[in-house]
Amino acid sequence: MASAGPLVRRWPAGPSPSFSAPNLCARPWYNLGCPGYAAHRYSYLNQNVITLDLLPPNTIVRGAADSYVVLNLIGRGGMGAVYRVRRMSDSTIWALKEMRPQGDLSAEEVAENRKLFLQEAELLRSLSFPNLPVVADLFEYEGRPTLVMEFVPGQTLEARLHEANAPLLEQQVVAYGVQLCRVLHYLHTRQPPIVYRDLKPSNIMLTPEGVLLSLIHI
Repeated sequence: MASAGPLVRRWPAGPSPSFSAPNLCARPWYNLGCPGYAAHRYSYLNQNVITLDLLPPNTIVRGAADSYVVLNLIGRGGMGAVYRVRRMSDSTIWALKEMRPQGDLSAEEVAENRKLFLQEAELLRSLSFPNLPVVADLFEYEGRPTLVMEFVPGQTLEARLHEANAPLLEQQVVAYGVQLCRVLHYLHTRQPPIVYRDLKPSNIMLTPEGVLLSLIHI
């Protein structure tokens, strides 16, 4: 991309006790293992493996705003699973994340993770900026908090650097930096400000249209 160009039209652990403002421990949706949310542009995991406790393909999930057909598993982390789904009303493709903790957690830990999931989901749903993902639905499915967000294929900046095996063009770097500054300015000027604490190449998604900051993880 030779200039800052058009921003992406579309397309996120918990609050830190040291900040009064909301804090997002941001990870790409499919970068597993971030504490807190244990939700684009993804490196697909093995999509042919479905564990028995996960949603199998063709499951119909009825949400608050629409219903969704599960197509395949994208990834699973310590606190949730993400699927590629088709929205039934218009056949568009979205990403669905459900809270599904693994391991032996106490009732208090499950309740705390549920609180964080809903808190961050509501926060993300309130955001609207070209370089941030669109949240389409938030509901409970079989007792589990569930979030539907825009699915946009892409590549992380980290993957692009490995693929290039060389420094990126100066014009590209400047263009990415301008877009990142714009979205960070938007987050920091919310009331209260939203503090993004984990900016790094693996959390920056690239598309043909520009840069997307991935703010949800599993």
